[in-house]
Amino acid sequence: MKDIVQMMDINPTIRLVKGAYKEPETIAFKSKKKVDENFFKLSEFLLDKIKNNNWRAAFATHDI
Repeated sequence: MKDIVQMMDINPTIRLVKGAYKEPETIAFKSKKKVDENFFKLSEFLLDKIKNNNWRAAFATHDI
């Protein structure tokens, strides 16, 4: 969330993509449950910002 909040002042277009990564746990969630939870948390945050601040966002996942 920190990365998104830091961009608020520039009125960004954000593409939030959910995927699996071979990264260390310090920079990526390892479990699908944690990835899903974070994706929904960030999606809700972005949808609220879109509604109130004219932000633009796209959402992508391979999940059904």
